[in-house]
Amino acid sequence: MFRNTANYFKVTLLFTITLIAISSCSKNCEDTLFEINSIGLTPRTFDLTTGQDSPWSNEAGLSSTRLALRLDMPKTTLNPGGLDGDCIPKFRNNNKVTTVKMLSNQPFAFVSPGEDLLEACVFTGDGFNFLDKPDFVKSFMNESNFSSYFILFNFRTSVEATHSLRMVVTFEDGTSKESDFVEVLIKP
Repeated sequence: MFRNTANYFKVTLLFTITLIAISSCSKNCEDTLFEINSIGLTPRTFDLTTGQDSPWSNEAGLSSTRLALRLDMPKTTLNPGGLDGDCIPKFRNNNKVTTVKMLSNQPFAFVSPGEDLLEACVFTGDGFNFLDKPDFVKSFMNESNFSSYFILFNFRTSVEATHSLRMVVTFEDGTSKESDFVEVLIKP
């Protein structure tokens, strides 16, 4: 009898939790719309063991695997969205990012000058969780209120060079935003 009573309570509890979850999710909550104001790059180094970043120094003679570019993308909220207690905030870019590229004036390992370096990079906010470019664009540029993130190179350049790096972001309406150039000396 105890076994059946315990199972009954488990099933009842599971059913109740499911019913609460369905009723709270059934409310049609308004998205919080935002737009990206600008795009900025800041060269940093990133310690993957601690998640701490520090300023990049061209004099230090570091490799590309030590370079972490902080991508800053300040966002303006266009509406407050669903702020009542029954809604989980959902963020959505009012003018979605369709493409994002990072370009260099120098060859970078297997990537020619002017080609997108982001295809061989990863994105992280904490140094422990990593995203590839498509997931980053979808999740953080188009569906979150995060305004900065880090880009890490997971490959080394083969030649020492000072790279002029810049980001180009294209939006759904055909407009684009570009970062200023960032000069970084990268050694193999």
